[in-house]
Amino acid sequence: MKSIFKKWWVILIQGLLFVILGIYVMRHPTDMLAGLSFWLGILTLVAGTTGLLGYFFAPKEERENQSLFWSVLTAILGVLMLANLVATMKLITIFFGLWLFSTGAFLAIQGWSLREAISFGWVIFGLGLIAVIGGVMMVFDIGKGAVGVSVFLGLQAVLAGIGFIILAFLKRFLKKRLESSRFMS
Repeated sequence: MKSIFKKWWVILIQGLLFVILGIYVMRHPTDMLAGLSFWLGILTLVAGTTGLLGYFFAPKEERENQSLFWSVLTAILGVLMLANLVATMKLITIFFGLWLFSTGAFLAIQGWSLREAISFGWVIFGLGLIAVIGGVMMVFDIGKGAVGVSVFLGLQAVLAGIGFIILAFLKRFLKKRLESSRFMS
């Protein structure tokens, strides 16, 4: 049990790095979106290539034409994503905008139906409406979309970093408490 509390400072460093990464991501939305587009292109290409290798290395009786077709399409999509990062950035932004729009619509509908039952139903409705507007803006304006995606991902990194920092200090506190209780026994 004691060993899990020894390296609390490693978690603290991870938390600080997450906070720094989150701030960087929010300050450089285009770079973040280009990096994300590149990474998704690589992952898609690797997934398609792996599927092709799996198809050709499988015994003939276990090969499925659907698997081959899907793997070829996936590999081609990966190549296209890497060949045109701007289009990939737009696609990511549109998908994120549509996700935000649909989530906002769901929240707005739920908030509207709960507005009389619970006091913060109006807050849920308002947040849903803001998300709907943000989703529409992301779909139709790549610049705002890139900033929106970056703020969302950057905020997640900052919040995760803060969580890691709190966890590190909690582990440090528990370590000291365990050590002091050991000496008292």
